[in-house]
Amino acid sequence: EDEDLAPLGTRFNAAALDLIIGAASSLILLAPLMLSGGNWFSIAGLLAFAVTCSIVMFIYLTTAVGFFGQTLGMKLFQLEVLDIEEEEYPSLHQAAVNTSVYLVSLAFGGLGLIPVLFNDEKRAAPDLLSGTIVVREEY
Repeated sequence: EDEDLAPLGTRFNAAALDLIIGAASSLILLAPLMLSGGNWFSIAGLLAFAVTCSIVMFIYLTTAVGFFGQTLGMKLFQLEVLDIEEEEYPSLHQAAVNTSVYLVSLAFGGLGLIPVLFNDEKRAAPDLLSGTIVVREEY
């Protein structure tokens, strides 16, 4: 039903919080390199952070969605991801596809959100390609 669908603003806020969690975790992992005197304001430093953040985000998002149906950001904003056909939490494979498409979309400035504007179920590209839907959490 329409009232069960996740609003775009709420999805954005949950994703922003998850990105902050992923970036902070990446900085913690890279702290030993930072303390050894590496130059982080270089192309190599920024590339190291981007690659580390991508790996951390992939692991975090895939495991959280695959096992719990939601990330910490989604939990805070009362959202969950469901398999569109089974209406249960997605499989790890679906979560991995969803996360991969999401991260590629993020790298291209969020272009994967454009389909939300053109379909009645408010599904973004990661949702469409993984067979999932983001809804408000039921109690």
